[in-house]
Amino acid sequence: MDQPVLERSLDLVPIEIWVLCWTLCSRRQIRRLSLVCKLFRSISLPFLFKDQSFHVAAVCHDLSRDNWVDRLHRMHRMAIRVERLAESPFASLISSWQVIFGNEVPVGSQHKDIENIHLLDEMRIRVLDTFRKTLHRYPKLSSLDIQKNIVDAAFLTALASLSELKHLKLYIPDKLVSYSRKHVAMTSESLQSLDLNRDTLLFDVFSRDIGLPNLVSLSIGIVRHTEQLFSHIIDRFPHLESLAIDSIQDTSPFPNLPRYCFPKLRSLTGPPSMIEALAPNRAISHAVVRQTWRMDHLVPIDDSKQARIALSRSSGPVTSLVLPGLILSLGLLSSVADLFPDLRELTLTPARGGPVWRYGSCCRYFRSLDTVEADRRLPILCEETAFDASPLDELSDAEEEVETVGERTITAPRKMNGGHMEWECIKTLIKWMSLGLFTLPPNIEVLHIDGSLLYEGMSVDEEYRALAGLTRDFPTLREVQFLSSGWTWIRVSQEESSTLWKADRIGCVRILLPDEGFR
Repeated sequence: MDQPVLERSLDLVPIEIWVLCWTLCSRRQIRRLSLVCKLFRSISLPFLFKDQSFHVAAVCHDLSRDNWVDRLHRMHRMAIRVERLAESPFASLISSWQVIFGNEVPVGSQHKDIENIHLLDEMRIRVLDTFRKTLHRYPKLSSLDIQKNIVDAAFLTALASLSELKHLKLYIPDKLVSYSRKHVAMTSESLQSLDLNRDTLLFDVFSRDIGLPNLVSLSIGIVRHTEQLFSHIIDRFPHLESLAIDSIQDTSPFPNLPRYCFPKLRSLTGPPSMIEALAPNRAISHAVVRQTWRMDHLVPIDDSKQARIALSRSSGPVTSLVLPGLILSLGLLSSVADLFPDLRELTLTPARGGPVWRYGSCCRYFRSLDTVEADRRLPILCEETAFDASPLDELSDAEEEVETVGERTITAPRKMNGGHMEWECIKTLIKWMSLGLFTLPPNIEVLHIDGSLLYEGMSVDEEYRALAGLTRDFPTLREVQFLSSGWTWIRVSQEESSTLWKADRIGCVRILLPDEGFR
């Protein structure tokens, strides 16, 4: 076909078809298609530039003599990309930036045996400075996620210039805050969602007088000044619909809050004391109860019992609930079902059996530098050819083979009387489900059992058996996740005598229902 005729034919294809191609293609397929079709490339450009990110911390992580040169070239390409992107016409297409700068400790201080490791630190500073100085060049930016950036008055001025910014996430350690409080008075009328790692950022960065009049979602990681925080936000955020606090590190009692505060609150996340204070008489539909931690052990489960009672007194039905550190029992499950009959989504976290150390030993082995010859390589960094030596895996058009998985069929057991059983192990959990003893609200749709702190996991066969029991007893269930496997089961289809479930990397399982059908 002649080229002009081909181009006219492509113009007749509705844009919806091109967008559908975008959603169904892999990244490498899109690359190949855009190379041969200018029309597709012009349509897909807004999608390509919409979300941007770079991860400086990942480049510096696990650095060694074997990989530092490759990491340096990666950082160099990152610096060039940030500079060119800010100066290009595509900057106006960017609506989302996620930036993780990482540890401020120089990499060179940890690798004395690499003579020119300072080049990596210099390139990291170049990336940091370039991004901070060019932030104002993204006029359409609506979402910004910055972690471990140096915050000063100049950065906040650039931040305040983003007139369309709606979602802001700042995770800034104390030692990276270099500004004077008297010079800071950031305001934003467009900001709707704010996520901070600590409460002091809220006090220091945002003006008390004007502030954030349209903020509807506030999330704070650590709160050390509870009374000061709530006195700061009660009158300033009248439209708040979602409030989340991960941890309150304040020994003083939770402050008494007026009944009129946060009248539009619908989503609430926090420790039990906060749930008890804010849940009653507010139309809470989504709640996450955070675990209360001490240095030596977990607070007893009674600490969250009062939070559950307070949530049941909200003025609206609770449809989504996350409960922490539970000592599972049949009585507890029955209590949750009775307190929250309208629940659609439930996440349970069984209490751990003992201390779990998440981090490696502090005693690490370091080889003596006296016996290691210094690495004196001096990589050549050229701006014009920086992208000519990109790794092959970034340029290859090879597609990964998708492993085909079959369908397995199992029969759901008939319900039996299992008697009185307390939580002992995962075997007990499976037994409750298979015997029909696992009590849930009648219209439950999503069930997650988070066991990331447990030593013991569930095998695929055990998940099959648990899924069979749940399928028999809860016909509205459409999504299930067990413990720490990471496999999410999605109900694909339901017939009168069987139900088909599917999970990525496992395949499908068809549950054959007993003669009596659902309960």
